[in-house]
Amino acid sequence: MNFLFIHIGPFFPEYLLGNIMRLCGIFPDANVFLLTDNEKLLNTPSSRNFCVVRYEVKQEHKEILTHLTTSKDFRQGFWRYSLERIFALCAFQKSR
Repeated sequence: MNFLFIHIGPFFPEYLLGNIMRLCGIFPDANVFLLTDNEKLLNTPSSRNFCVVRYEVKQEHKEILTHLTTSKDFRQGFWRYSLERIFALCAFQKSR
């Protein structure tokens, strides 16, 4: 079984790594991935069943994300980051 966490953007949720480590402990035979572009999270050490994977926005996605018609200020970019997480999930699945 695989678990994938996706965190995109500069905000650093303090609960994220604690939740990931708890999941790794509950499911020691599962693979747990964190897909992120956040520099702080990219420096998180990997373990036996946990791996951090760098995410980079493709140029065509950047163009889509910059031309959203929804409010860019709503909840610090909620719609942008929601859409970008979908792109990140597709990219991760293709790479695996």
